[in-house]
Amino acid sequence: MTDPIVIKKYENRRLYDTHSSRYVNLDGVAELVRGGRDIQVVDSKTGEDVTRHVLTQIIVDGAKDPEHGPPLEFLRDLVRARDQAGRDFFQWYLKSAGEVYERMSETVRRSPFAPDPSWMRLWDPRAIAKEMQAQMTGQTKGDATRAELDELKSRLQDLERRLADTPD
Repeated sequence: MTDPIVIKKYENRRLYDTHSSRYVNLDGVAELVRGGRDIQVVDSKTGEDVTRHVLTQIIVDGAKDPEHGPPLEFLRDLVRARDQAGRDFFQWYLKSAGEVYERMSETVRRSPFAPDPSWMRLWDPRAIAKEMQAQMTGQTKGDATRAELDELKSRLQDLERRLADTPD
C-alpha cells in the first residue's frame, strides 16, 4: 500500500495537500478518499493527527442533504452508542456497510443494464441493519437467504419494467 497523502490543516481551516502542492477544500479531500487514496490530515502547528475530525466533518456536511445523508434511525443509534461495545458495533457496521456499498456499486457499474444514478436509493443501510439483527438474534441463514431472494426478485422486476419502458 502506498503512503498516505499528507494534508496539513492550518488554523484558518485551510487544508493543504502536500502531495499536489495545492490547497483543497473538504470536497477535494472527499474526492481523494472516494478515489481510493489513503489520507492523513495533520495540524500544521502541533503535528497532531486530525484525520478522524476532518472525515467526520465531511460526513456531517454530507448529512445536510437529506437524500444522500445517513438515515435518521442510524444517526440516533450512533448518538446513543456511548460505551465501547456500542462504538465497536458501529465501527463494524460502518465498515460492513461500506464494503457492501463498494461491491454493489462495482456490480452496477459493470452491468449492461445499469440503471440511472438514482440506483443508490436501492441501497438502504437499514436492510444491512436488519440482516445484522437477524444474525444477532440467531435467525437461520435460510431465513436471510429467502429475504435476499425476495429483494433480488423485486429488483429484477424493477429492471424488467425499466427495460420494457425503454424505447427501442
